[in-house]
Amino acid sequence: PQDCQGNVACLRVAYVTRPLRAKRVGILDGMRHLLEKGGVVVLFVGYLVMGIVVHGDYGISWDEPLTRLNGLVNLRHVSEVFFGPVTREALQQVPTLADWPDRDYGVAFELPLAAAEQALGLQEHRAYRFRHLATFLFFALGVAAVYQTARSVRGSRLMGLAAALVLVLSPRIFGESFFNSKDIGFMAACAM
Repeated sequence: PQDCQGNVACLRVAYVTRPLRAKRVGILDGMRHLLEKGGVVVLFVGYLVMGIVVHGDYGISWDEPLTRLNGLVNLRHVSEVFFGPVTREALQQVPTLADWPDRDYGVAFELPLAAAEQALGLQEHRAYRFRHLATFLFFALGVAAVYQTARSVRGSRLMGLAAALVLVLSPRIFGESFFNSKDIGFMAACAM
């Protein structure tokens, strides 16, 4: 301190009697340390593993057969335009796009799902399980994009993780991340 003016005894007393600043070690500091050591990767991998394990536990939503059929109708149309008449029996049973009442719905996510489903030769139950897994994995990419965006905007891994956790820990969004290919696909695409 300035009032000691070189007096060693005064400096010693001032040093000893100054308020001690306790190092705050709390949950946030522990989280920061964990994140700096690769915790974000561990959490995301854990989230992916959990989603892969539980994706088969979700049933078929009320509109999922319609959205799947929408993708198949558009796949039939694209196949006929680029490759001629459809020879695959599964696609021959699907209505044509001209006869389809829901032809004005977007298929940016449904068309690749329908193409993959047909390429893998999946039928009914297995097709829906595949769709649930693909929708979840696409959502996981969106969660990673939300994390990265929040991290770059706020400059903190913790804030990025908080943003991603708000998204992931919402029960409705988590559940729909398996079977709602329209809304979850759009949300994830916007996040990316």
